Amino acid sequence: MINCGHTFYPFFEGFSEQTYFPYDKEQNDEAYKLSQQQRRLEVKIRKEKQFLIANKGEGKEADFKAHSIKLKKAERNLKEFMAENDLQQQPRTSVVGFGRSEAMRSVWADKKALQSGGDGGIININTGNNRGAGAVDTDKIPFLTKKSTGEITKVTIEQVKASGLRGLKKDGWLFDWREPFKNGFEVYQLKIEDDSRLQGLIAIKDISKESSILIDIVESAPHNMGSGGEYKGVGPNLFAYAGKVSIDKGYNYVYFESKTPLIEYYKKELGAIQLGRSQTMILEGEALYKLVNRYYGR
Repeated sequence: MINCGHTFYPFFEGFSEQTYFPYDKEQNDEAYKLSQQQRRLEVKIRKEKQFLIANKGEGKEADFKAHSIKLKKAERNLKEFMAENDLQQQPRTSVVGFGRSEAMRSVWADKKALQSGGDGGIININTGNNRGAGAVDTDKIPFLTKKSTGEITKVTIEQVKASGLRGLKKDGWLFDWREPFKNGFEVYQLKIEDDSRLQGLIAIKDISKESSILIDIVESAPHNMGSGGEYKGVGPNLFAYAGKVSIDKGYNYVYFESKTPLIEYYKKELGAIQLGRSQTMILEGEALYKLVNRYYGR
């Protein structure tokens, strides 16, 4: 065994089976060229992260914002480059000391630039009356779909007190819905018109200093769970409600912690973005508006 990890075995001509064949030189040269381009893009990202670590104190907000924009642009460039060239190798962009706090601050700084039409933005978010990706029709009514018939059913979402959620565990609910209240979250219930049963719950908190909405827990009622559930769309509907609250406040930004098995589901179903390799998921920009319009734009 040598340092590179390869292992040598004896080869007996006419008996042993050849398992390695030399790469085509042109293909090998092209692969090497692409790998070096990827490395250069990764270096740019690491440099920006190192700069942000060194400039996150008071009085350095302008520098932090400027390099947050550069960081997000560099990350987008790397992502696009890897997608265009079908590169699968895990990017080497981790930097010691650049954790969740720094990542969230840099995302927020870039988001502000995006909203104001700064250099970091791709989409200029707009909550006006146009019906494009950057607009939400707030006059529409949210809905659920009955699985057995495909019927669209109107729903209402309203805030609920802790006293209104007693006995949920006995009814088969998984989470202890007393906990969000203890941690300063507001809880909202989703119900179908003319039906007193809870269809789902969501706990959210207004993080005003970050201009964001934080989601703590989302849960669908037991009778909606699984393939035999009564209604579908409860979870996405509640996430869309959190998005609507964020848009109404002018934040246009939602984040939450995901269990590892659900990360890919949230990416596909909600359009959420995973923050680095963490379990933090964010909803912003066009993806957020698409989700909200799915349930509030009918």
